[in-house]
Amino acid sequence: MTNIFREKHYQCPPSKIYNDEINCIHWKINNETCNHTCNLNLFSNLTVQNCISCEKRQSYPKDVLENDAKTSRFTKITVNNSDPSITLNKAKQYISAESSQFLQGKVDDEIYNERKSKCMQCPFRVNDGTNVTDEIGWCKACGCGIGAERSKLSVKLRMPGLFCPKGQFGAAIGSGFKISDAKDSIMGVVSMIKNLTT
Repeated sequence: MTNIFREKHYQCPPSKIYNDEINCIHWKINNETCNHTCNLNLFSNLTVQNCISCEKRQSYPKDVLENDAKTSRFTKITVNNSDPSITLNKAKQYISAESSQFLQGKVDDEIYNERKSKCMQCPFRVNDGTNVTDEIGWCKACGCGIGAERSKLSVKLRMPGLFCPKGQFGAAIGSGFKISDAKDSIMGVVSMIKNLTT
């Protein structure tokens, strides 16, 4: 089946984070309360994990998903590479997150701390055992290299376009373009491309 998430987003005030809507015609979100419901009444306290494992999940039609992509406020970056052994989807996600920081600057402390609190409780969070440490650590679920500098959660959680692969948080809006943030993102993308081509 197609992706679990749509390229359509919603917010749950007072949070500034944008969450991705579930790609299922039965999943609904109440915009006032941010409660998730399933029209099939399969779950009493619906979570993203319920939707991921649900055998009755039914995708939106292709034209609806294509329209989502056209109207999304978060830019997607296309990466071309001839080596089929490289996970291009992970590279695309990483470059998309870096490009969001390049264009919008880093997220503010409120968003960073909200994301951090989710990561600190997550079983997929690890700290590398090779004398490389981070304030938060690395995510085993995202596909980035554990131990890599730009893969540190303390770095990645500042990127506006970052979203949790386990659905714990979505993309956000940055605090404004800054030369230093743009420079960091360029260096991160250059480093990642070097790793892909060596």
